[in-house]
Amino acid sequence: APTLLQFFGKPNQDVARDLIRTLDQNEPPFTEKRSVRLRTPDGTWMDVDLTIDAIAADGRTEVCLTFAETTEFLNAIRQHQDTALNFKGLIESNAVALAAIRDGSYLFVNRGFLSLLGFATADELLGKEFSASVASRDRKSVVNKLSTAAPAPGETLSFEFSALRKDGSQTRIDAACASVDYEGQSALLLSCRDVGGTLKSTAEVRRRLDDAEAVERITDSVRYLLDPAAVVSTALDAAMKVLGFEAGGIYLPGPDGTTLTFADQRAMSENALKAIGTQSTQEGVTGFIARTLEPQILSLQNYPAHLPYKSLFEAEHFATVVYLPLVAGDILEGILLLCSSKRHDAEDFGRALLPVVGKVIGGSLHNASAYRRIAESEQRFRSAFEGISDTVYVASPAGAFLFIAPQVEKLAGFNAGDFTANPELWRNSLHPDDRAKYSERISNQHLGVDRHEMFYRLLPKGKAAYRWVRDAYRYIRDGNGSIVSIDGILSDVTGRMEKGGGATGVAGLTQDVLESVQEGVLVLDKDLRFIVWNSAMAELTGVTRDDVIGKNVSELSPSHPIEVMRKPLERALEGEQVSQDDLFIVKGDET
Repeated sequence: APTLLQFFGKPNQDVARDLIRTLDQNEPPFTEKRSVRLRTPDGTWMDVDLTIDAIAADGRTEVCLTFAETTEFLNAIRQHQDTALNFKGLIESNAVALAAIRDGSYLFVNRGFLSLLGFATADELLGKEFSASVASRDRKSVVNKLSTAAPAPGETLSFEFSALRKDGSQTRIDAACASVDYEGQSALLLSCRDVGGTLKSTAEVRRRLDDAEAVERITDSVRYLLDPAAVVSTALDAAMKVLGFEAGGIYLPGPDGTTLTFADQRAMSENALKAIGTQSTQEGVTGFIARTLEPQILSLQNYPAHLPYKSLFEAEHFATVVYLPLVAGDILEGILLLCSSKRHDAEDFGRALLPVVGKVIGGSLHNASAYRRIAESEQRFRSAFEGISDTVYVASPAGAFLFIAPQVEKLAGFNAGDFTANPELWRNSLHPDDRAKYSERISNQHLGVDRHEMFYRLLPKGKAAYRWVRDAYRYIRDGNGSIVSIDGILSDVTGRMEKGGGATGVAGLTQDVLESVQEGVLVLDKDLRFIVWNSAMAELTGVTRDDVIGKNVSELSPSHPIEVMRKPLERALEGEQVSQDDLFIVKGDET
């Protein structure tokens, strides 16, 4: 934004500096008027009445500058004084509202002045007291200005007053007064401009600033709250204080979605709580709000006859009741009820304040409720997670643990933090003969196979005997196929390994694992003899394990369902990686 010096430009630096001095020497709020001459970009001079409105907002001074050009008016005076033109013709043809006054009475008024005050002819004003056109609250001040403080010749006097129109209404007038010669005698020439609309605009700006401050105060009160109960309590207190209400409460929807119940309230009597403590989203005022998501401001003086609870609110001495929907998007999160013994109407809040407050509190409620659901879900997951005996982990593509479940301490003797802090601790705890195999988690990532299983020996902290560990893991890839993590489960299988005896134990455990998966799995040795045929494969093909175990593929008849797999298997045996998505096997029942 430009500075005042930049705004006025180099030709008008004196005006800008004088304005800066005024702002430095006066504490806001204040209003000041002055007449100035400004040089325009084309080099001409322009006479202006400058109104300065300064207010304080958020520790800063905000200034509203209103410029009213008076060049035409002043030029008319100068031209009259210099050339002695006919005065009546001059002001009658002028578009500015002009009047000539002597001894407090009207001498002359032009059409612009008549239009300003709502009169049809000049005869309705000529000869009458000018003070009759001034509102009573400003009359004494204006009369004093025109009598004892009248401007000297060649000078102008600027002031504001509330004028009375013919119909009795009032408007705010910005007046400029100069001494002139009228028909050989001294008189005052008055130029008037209706600034009622400008003042309304200024008031609207100030009201919007107040609204913004109110919203900011409520927002700050709930911004960082993650507990729904805390949001309800804090938001209720802030809304009542900022909006000026003495009682109220916040309704929240029940599990059925139709019942609204007070989650918190302030200064509501037992009788009121009994009557309105529970409401519905299907009927009444709350039902209407739930459907429209629009706030309702109800005055007890003009309370709609079809709405309930008027007698209750009168008994509580409430003059105004506000129902404000608390929304997040288009979802009703709750309803804020505000009650006051003072009269409020829609103009007190403007069109936007209440809806914005409803969205701020509704959004905070939605976020806090979502956070609570996530926290509860996380706690349930954590409880279930900590109840299993196996150890879940997430590792980086390089193998370092990003997360490992606390059950690892029972398996390895070290706590989870030890492994995340020291990436080499797990590998160093393995049997030296098994470390190369463990490193395959990294070296095999390029093979394109994501699910793997390996067995190795781990020496727990402070123990002399190794434990057998089954490590079942999978590679997690992004949309480009790059590995982003290694997710796995560690299981202590020492008992099974010792019971089965080394490699036999591994084989038995492997068979158990293969039997537990839902996919069909078969394994052949290098001579193409079937050594594994799990239950899922039997269900898929209709061929039992006993029909194939120990047999060579070549021993199968050409009509055997598995014959279609011969060529892919032979290619795989030659070292080729074979993948086929659509392999048709005809089962014994012709399916």
